[in-house]
Amino acid sequence: MKLMWEKYGKTEVAYKIEDIESTLKEYAGGEFASTFFENHIYNSKMPDYKQLFSSVGIKLNKEEDNYFGASLKETESGLEISRNTFKASPAYNAGLTSGDKILSLNGTEVQTTKDLDEIIQEFTEEKIEVKFERFGKQKITEVKLGKNPAYTISLDENASKEALKNRENWLESK
Repeated sequence: MKLMWEKYGKTEVAYKIEDIESTLKEYAGGEFASTFFENHIYNSKMPDYKQLFSSVGIKLNKEEDNYFGASLKETESGLEISRNTFKASPAYNAGLTSGDKILSLNGTEVQTTKDLDEIIQEFTEEKIEVKFERFGKQKITEVKLGKNPAYTISLDENASKEALKNRENWLESK
């Protein structure tokens, strides 16, 4: 793969993939660069971000709490889905959408985001019954809750000296 452009009637190459790989070898070391290019440039593997961040003293943690998958706002008339549900989220898969008002979960009335969060986090069954209102009509659907896809990033207080040095080198002005 090459980036090319025309200049004064002749084609010039801005860079070659091999040049970028060579530059990465200079900065990150040969083994890292070779592995990275083999897995992520020449092939389509996703990097192991947890391991990469760990090498610079940063922790990447995945949330393990229950996940509903909708942005909600508290209104005078109830708890409303404030925008389109997140694609492929539990709320999306259950057919909920922007403007729907959540009335109850498993028969328990909800009026605030705190109410909804508490019920969802305590829930242990496979599916939760959601009573909602759409265009003035009450409806019921079932939502199969998932695990939260969000990550948190924090500094690793127990990072090795090598990782701290790597982070310092990574963040220093070039």
